[in-house]
Amino acid sequence: VTGTLGDAAAGLEILRQKKTTSSFGALIRRHQAPKARWQEGQRLAQEKIPSAMIDLSDGLSSDLSHLASQSGVGAEIELSRIPISPALKRYAKAIGSDPATYALDGGEDYELLFSVPPKKADQMEILIQNKAISARCIGRLLKKETGLLMKDRQGMTHPMKAGGHDHLNRRRK
Repeated sequence: VTGTLGDAAAGLEILRQKKTTSSFGALIRRHQAPKARWQEGQRLAQEKIPSAMIDLSDGLSSDLSHLASQSGVGAEIELSRIPISPALKRYAKAIGSDPATYALDGGEDYELLFSVPPKKADQMEILIQNKAISARCIGRLLKKETGLLMKDRQGMTHPMKAGGHDHLNRRRK
């Protein structure tokens, strides 16, 4: 995954609470002026590294579900490897929340989630080391039957549910 996750969702929450004078301006800016990672996406495509790629507009848990479903695979992510910005960590601590919730279910970060086949892992690592792309491995793909899993901070594995935005969710009143 590129960048940090959850900032835009926290920024939206701050705006909805009308706390625009807050000390969390970086989070508000991430919501108001997201930056699509098109250059990184182009570079990854040119290098033919990813076997699948999606932007994180609906939240990591939801978009990972889309990527896995369309690719016919399962996946396991490690909560401790999800990149969280210092600003989001401070905000979550200030309100007594877990920053991972914003990263997993928030959305509108427009970072890239992509899979790298093992035979291209070294090529990807070189791009990261040379600062050609800023990305972090947060998990691995598994057999479809495994479904979506999340390894918590204590190393325990649990089923993961897609909790981000669902465009087709039509709740009846």
